[in-house]
Amino acid sequence: MSHLTDKASVSIRKQPPNILRELLKQATMPDIISLAGGFPAPESFPTQIIQECVNTIIKTKGTKIFQYGVTDGLAELKHALLDLKRRDLNDITFESIQITTGSQQALDLIGRSFIDKGDKIAVELPTYLGALQAFNFYKPVYFNLEPDEEGPTTESIKKAFLAHVKFIYLVADFANPSGSTISLKRRKEIAFLAKKYNGLIIEDSPYKDLRYKGKHIPSLYQLAPHNTIYLGSFSKVLAPGLRLGYAIGNPELIRFLTIAKQGADLFTSGFDQAIATEYITSGALKNHIPKIVALYRPRLEAMLSALEDYFPKDSHWTHPEGGMFVWVTLPKTIDASELLKKTLSRKVAFVPGKPFFPPSARPKVGLNTMRLNFTNTPPEVIRKAIKIIAEEIR
Repeated sequence: MSHLTDKASVSIRKQPPNILRELLKQATMPDIISLAGGFPAPESFPTQIIQECVNTIIKTKGTKIFQYGVTDGLAELKHALLDLKRRDLNDITFESIQITTGSQQALDLIGRSFIDKGDKIAVELPTYLGALQAFNFYKPVYFNLEPDEEGPTTESIKKAFLAHVKFIYLVADFANPSGSTISLKRRKEIAFLAKKYNGLIIEDSPYKDLRYKGKHIPSLYQLAPHNTIYLGSFSKVLAPGLRLGYAIGNPELIRFLTIAKQGADLFTSGFDQAIATEYITSGALKNHIPKIVALYRPRLEAMLSALEDYFPKDSHWTHPEGGMFVWVTLPKTIDASELLKKTLSRKVAFVPGKPFFPPSARPKVGLNTMRLNFTNTPPEVIRKAIKIIAEEIR
């Protein structure tokens, strides 16, 4: 007799669990100091504002808001996003927007819509683990974009387009996991190449509003709107539990995401969309973002200061101007996965860097790297955790 598990598809049986999700099971234990997850600080959630939004919605919309909704999204939210994003994202229209159940769903819809087995797609080294997991189901071949201090190199972007990749996936601002930002000069070069070779860019931008220093940089979408699908999220500026994201792009491309979403979940929660709509249109979003920035800035400064004070001199790390993460490269003799076992025994968690590299780049790179999150931990606790990690490195 065969096991029922044999009935599962080959794709799901071969798909490894997301190491970050597995780590978070340990990292959410009450006695663990977690620098692992990409969690916003709970105190950043505007609970009073959300309560006021809920009261307004129930009063004005009644039971209608709990009915089935349209797949592309609540019209009021799409109009609110139009007003919110029009200055930063040129050429957007009502038809340019697809609301998604978190920006993670947008990544899956992109996989469903654009990747056939064996298609080439290009990603940075390192890149967002959640994107790799979303794309892996559709069995692409990864083209690795080599980085320099300004972002993925122009030469590697050109080679990717010449190799006829379906798209290049980039986190342009304060990337997960590296914390790095693509320079304006490099963005212009990428946009030029996308137009020249009729290439597609997926620009994942959940952290753009979390800038602690430096100047705003135009998005890749702004530089090449016809060739870019821009992904955004309310998880970092409202609350991740609402599971709200969006994709903005050429309506001819967005239509494919809408078709894919129809088979996935029909529509995103209308009630949650109504909360986001009220949050934007009341002016609460604009007023709340500076409070989040003021909360996170000293946490980033505490982490960078602690790394400077405690970590070995032959290690180095990024110095992000925003976002939620710092990327650390340890001495080559250190295996970050083995180091994690030791720090967990002392109740400190982080994420080893290896899973952030596509299969085509493993196992050669990433063994001596780690991602550290600073947003969900107070400054004094960050210093304590960094000191413990440094002691285990020694």
